[in-house]
Amino acid sequence: MRKDRRRACFTIALNGYEDVWRGCIDSQREYWRKHGYSSLLINEVPWAITPRQAAWLKVEIMRGLLARGFDVAFFDADCEIRGHTPPFESVFSDEGVICLAQGKSGRLNSGVVLLANSERSIEFIDLLLEKADIPVPKADKTAYENGHFIHYSRDFPGVQVLEHRLWNNNSVFDEESYIQHYSGGVMRDAYESEHGITLTMKKASEEHHQREKANSAREDLSPMEISQYVKVVREAFSDTLDRV
Repeated sequence: MRKDRRRACFTIALNGYEDVWRGCIDSQREYWRKHGYSSLLINEVPWAITPRQAAWLKVEIMRGLLARGFDVAFFDADCEIRGHTPPFESVFSDEGVICLAQGKSGRLNSGVVLLANSERSIEFIDLLLEKADIPVPKADKTAYENGHFIHYSRDFPGVQVLEHRLWNNNSVFDEESYIQHYSGGVMRDAYESEHGITLTMKKASEEHHQREKANSAREDLSPMEISQYVKVVREAFSDTLDRV
C-alpha cells in the first residue's frame, strides 16, 4: 500500500456511550494521533432512530469515506486499541482489501472493519447497503448489520480474515492483543467493574432520556427502512465527511 494514501478511522458512540466507553475511545484517539490518521467520532445524530438504524449508520459512513478516497478503519466504541497495535493498513494485500476478524462465536464480527480504498471494498459496502432490508438466512443472522457482514463476505473476492486474538479479541483477556473488544459477557462485566461503569451507564441513560424529552420535536426516522434511512444519513453527513 502506498504511503501517500489518505486514511481515516472512526467510531460511533450515541446515547451517552461516549462517557461509558471513554477509556476505550481515548485509546482509539491515541492510535489515530500516533499514526497521523484523519478521524471522526460520531456521538450524536439529529433524529430519533432505532438501535438497528444506529448500527447501520456505520456502514453508510464507511461508504462515504471510501467515496472520498480514504482507506477506512471502523472500531466499535467498546474497543480498546493497545499501544503496540500496528498501522491498520499493514493488514492489506493485493488479495485482501476487506479485513475482518472472527468474534468469540467463530463468526465474523463487524466491531472492527478495515477497508482498503478499492473497487472491491466499495462494491462490498454497496452490496450490504443494497441488501440491508432483506433478512439474511437464519444461520448467518445476528443483531443488526453483523449478519449481513457474515453472509455477504462469504466467498466475496478481497475478503481477508484477520487473527481474532490480535485484531478483535472479545473472548479472553490478553495484553498481547492489538484490540481488546469488551463486547459482552464476562469481558464487559470486568470492564464495567474496573471502571465503575454500571452507575455511569445509568447516569448516561437518565441524561439521554432527559435530552430526548427536551428534543421531542426531533424528526422521527424510526419507521424508515434502512434503504431510506441511509439516504437521509448520506445527505446529512456530507459536509462532515468532506471535512474529515
